[in-house]
Amino acid sequence: MRDRLLVTVYRPLAVAVLFGCIVVSIVQLIELLQPQWRGGYLVVISALAALEAQVSYRLIRERLPRSYPTLRYRLMELVGLFLVLQLAEGLNEGSANPLAGIPDFSPPALVAYGVVVACWLGGTLTARDLEALGETPERSATYVPPEERLASRFLFGAVILLIFAGMTHLGLRSLFQLSRPPVGGVILNVLVYFLLGFLMLGQIRYSTLRAHWEQVGARVQPALGSRWLRYSLLFLVSVLLLVALLPTTYTMGLLETLALVLNAIIWTIGAIWFLISLPFLWVIAHLFGGGRTGDNPPPPRELPEFMRRPQDGGFSWPGFLNSLIFWAIVAAILVYVLRAYLRTRPDLLAPLARLRLLEVLRAWWRSLWARITGAASSASRRLAERFRAAGRTLGGVARGERIDPSRLDPRGRVRYYYLRMLEVAEGAGHPRRRSQTPYDFERTLRPEVPEAEPALDDLTSEFVRARYSRQPLSEEEAERARADVERIQEELRRKQEARDTDQSSPRR
Repeated sequence: MRDRLLVTVYRPLAVAVLFGCIVVSIVQLIELLQPQWRGGYLVVISALAALEAQVSYRLIRERLPRSYPTLRYRLMELVGLFLVLQLAEGLNEGSANPLAGIPDFSPPALVAYGVVVACWLGGTLTARDLEALGETPERSATYVPPEERLASRFLFGAVILLIFAGMTHLGLRSLFQLSRPPVGGVILNVLVYFLLGFLMLGQIRYSTLRAHWEQVGARVQPALGSRWLRYSLLFLVSVLLLVALLPTTYTMGLLETLALVLNAIIWTIGAIWFLISLPFLWVIAHLFGGGRTGDNPPPPRELPEFMRRPQDGGFSWPGFLNSLIFWAIVAAILVYVLRAYLRTRPDLLAPLARLRLLEVLRAWWRSLWARITGAASSASRRLAERFRAAGRTLGGVARGERIDPSRLDPRGRVRYYYLRMLEVAEGAGHPRRRSQTPYDFERTLRPEVPEAEPALDDLTSEFVRARYSRQPLSEEEAERARADVERIQEELRRKQEARDTDQSSPRR
């Protein structure tokens, strides 16, 4: 049902809104040139034309017989769109009889009709490509997959949208010296176009992958589609927050921003050094200073530039922070692109890797990074231990007291018994390394408990289910995990007793 609504309702509406966003920019440009004209009706009719084209395409493919004259049906659609557009133009002009001017073949009317027909044709082609998602690729040099055709159409519409929006909001006023100011603030139709377009491209990618998975016989989780949509929305929200942080006016230059950062660092170091040396300076001044003569006090020290109050376009903290964030993001993008490119071209790095200076710097950086990560890991581990100790104390369990597994649900008891098995194995001289997964540790411990190998396999599988899946666990499974731990513990104890007996027996 959800997939049916996606195909028949959500996608056609999204495509109609995308075409409407493009027409909004065209209408705004025309209204800038002709202030007395209002073109809101053209946006609505263009979006409805794109929506009608998709519905009509599906109707022809699913309901009408193959012998039906499809071309005649589509021509009737175009005639109907022409009449609806003419009627809307008459109503928009406030005519007492909107039908009096029909048909109108003036250049403005033909241009408006051309925009509507372009949206209608784009809606038809988009419906065709959406229906072809997941099809078997043709063995032809000219074949283009439907997802690539959809992405190309989206990018082509984005180019048209940005051209008209840029001419309307940025450059046309200064080019033609128009008296009407351009529209300021956020360009809403551009924002909606890209957000909705990227969301739709993500769903198209998911549909393509799902069709491929079904063809190869892979099992697809039912909740994967909703999870894909959730993460797509989270990504778009992150992009929106990033856009909100980026400056929309002129920023400071890169060198100017770096100079201010360097000045701030130098001033901070100087202030720390002054505070450290202040007691010694005070002692020296009282021991060897003769006091200042004259009535004029010393002039006050000026604050550094980055701490001064902004005046008449001077330095401002918000502008500096915006510039700093902007250039940091640009630098991160450049580093990522350069690193990805150099990974594909290792031959370019080969001459540089042989330089002695780079080897020394690389070794120094590895040593420094190892110390930093080691200190951070040690600090986080200590902090986590303190939080766990505080939580146990606040929860009424003293430190060192074991948890009562009967208070836990089946999932918690399975995890408890597995951790108990790790403690027993470590006490027997078989600790688990941090890099080992549960299955890795199972392969390590299996030779030590050959008689309890089924119990070890069962306990590991149950723990993986309890730790990494949402499947419910029953009371029987929790009890079976407890029995598995006891069986493994007994086997380890037996092996340890046999080993102690061998060591204590006299050698012959």
